[in-house]
Amino acid sequence: MRSRSRLLLCGLVGGVVLWCTALAATPYTLRHGAAGGALVAGSAVYLVASAVCHQRADRSFHPWGVQLPVCGRCAGLYAGALLGICAAGFSRRRNSQRDRKFAQGVCAAGVSHRRNSQRDRKFAQGLPGAGRSFRGRTAGRVLAAAALPTAATVLLEAGGLVDPGNLGRAASAVPLGVAACAFVAGVIRGKVH
Repeated sequence: MRSRSRLLLCGLVGGVVLWCTALAATPYTLRHGAAGGALVAGSAVYLVASAVCHQRADRSFHPWGVQLPVCGRCAGLYAGALLGICAAGFSRRRNSQRDRKFAQGVCAAGVSHRRNSQRDRKFAQGLPGAGRSFRGRTAGRVLAAAALPTAATVLLEAGGLVDPGNLGRAASAVPLGVAACAFVAGVIRGKVH
């Protein structure tokens, strides 16, 4: 991995971990008598979160009796992003081995229109560039499928048919958070175009 990609990936991991930690720690800090710098930091987290979330009290979790800086759906999205970072990190080696086997299987089956070409040999060897278009085509489908639970709860809620509650909203957003973060990590690593 090139140094720029590594730096971007470290920034993504650090940002996700820092933001999730700030979201979880802020209510605890405020509940247990934050003063000075901790109070300012907690207020800053609420202010930044207000730019991306409606922060409605009835749709937010209240750990330690203090409202979380984001609603339940956003909390699930960020928790999913944290899981997505973990999934992207742990699947890196396994994916490269699986891609190589897939590429070798495709070439061995004669799917390619030009057998024994230099491009096919590179594809079969799993060199950079192998399998990228395959992943790129499926990335949109994976993201769309991951968004279905969130979209379903939003539509059912807007129609007045169901109130999933904060836990339901959070749980429905986790798959989208996982997929989105794993997708961004894949783009940074050059695995998705």
